[in-house]
Amino acid sequence: MPRPAATEEDRAEQRRRLRVAAAELHAEAGLHAVTVRAVSKRAGVSTGLLYSYFTDLSDLMRSLWMPRIVELGHALAMAEQAEADPVERIRRLLLTYVDFTVANVETHRGLLLFVRPPNSTPDRNDDPERLMLFASLRRALDEGQAAGAVRSGDTGRLAQLLWSGVHGALALPIHVEPFALTDGPSIATEMVDVLIRSITTKESP
Repeated sequence: MPRPAATEEDRAEQRRRLRVAAAELHAEAGLHAVTVRAVSKRAGVSTGLLYSYFTDLSDLMRSLWMPRIVELGHALAMAEQAEADPVERIRRLLLTYVDFTVANVETHRGLLLFVRPPNSTPDRNDDPERLMLFASLRRALDEGQAAGAVRSGDTGRLAQLLWSGVHGALALPIHVEPFALTDGPSIATEMVDVLIRSITTKESP
């Protein structure tokens, strides 16, 4: 006799069990302990079932930290609305990102510093405008160029340059933890000033 089709409640429960299993493994032994096999075993399901609910392991891990990313989105929206001057808005957006990483260390390490295994790299076809920080920076850069306060150049490329500078300043001390480098948030705050100077015109205050 065929097995009855899973109800929406059954699917929601399976998804919850997988997320709980991944969260427990991460809390117990860190990100390296979260494998498809380990999560499936902890949740009491087959590895194939995991792929019925999540595209891959990265998709599962992203789901754990999504509430925090939503919080970051709200903070960025508030920062964007609070500052009329485009250059100062860029500064505020970047500092909001720094503040978020300080307040959400595990999310930063687990999601924003997560490195996919080489065999799971997806096609790079998602629109970066879906990334709120990128889109907010680009809008501010467009306004800054229109006002003559931001140097010429492709604003998408400039937005990535700004984000990369701050993200790298935060990430480097984590990736080389044995070395006595200045802490990431402190360097990142200084990096914001360096980046602002790099994209503004001489006429800009």
